Amino acid sequence: SNRKHNSIKNRRKAKGMSVQEESMRNENVPEKSITECEVMVMKCIWFRESACTASGILVDLEERYLQKMDYALASIHPFAFTAGSRKENTLASVRAFQNPYVKILGHPDDGRFPLDYDELVREARQAQAVLEVNNSSLNPQSARQGGRENITELLKTCMKYDQPVIMGTDSHMCFAIGAFDDAEQLMRELEFPKELVLNYDPENIRKLINITL
Repeated sequence: SNRKHNSIKNRRKAKGMSVQEESMRNENVPEKSITECEVMVMKCIWFRESACTASGILVDLEERYLQKMDYALASIHPFAFTAGSRKENTLASVRAFQNPYVKILGHPDDGRFPLDYDELVREARQAQAVLEVNNSSLNPQSARQGGRENITELLKTCMKYDQPVIMGTDSHMCFAIGAFDDAEQLMRELEFPKELVLNYDPENIRKLINITL
């Protein structure tokens, strides 16, 4: 009723409280939460996943656009890449992350494009590039083939060379953003060192793409 509304409004006014503060008080939130709050600042990082050709060239993004990005992620996709031998596929991947704009090699786990993981990891370490552990590739319904087996081999090789990785969701819809459950489960099974997973410390990301967070 109007009388009840006016009573609440007058009580709030007498206490010098806003609507939000009154609501929090009604939910038994400690008083200090009303006056002390933590401000969360989110840094937006601009990047683009780009497909590479068998020669390692990024086919769908010109340099003038790459210059506007914080970094680029290169990966093999069937529409732009004709599968070759294990050696040829590996060489194309290495050439892709030797591009100064490319910091990450995306989903190097598709059995349709077999890779020499020993060679790939050694070259990634040399180029200071990072290899992605793609959570979507671990989904049994993924179009990529042999995701679990290939990621397992990749992680074991990364442990051998002390090579960092970064987890990615490959999320094409909002519900999958930040969901690394399958990737983290596999890492636990393999006892993969957390120190080699860049996601767990923002400072690692800052160093990788050379920006201020």
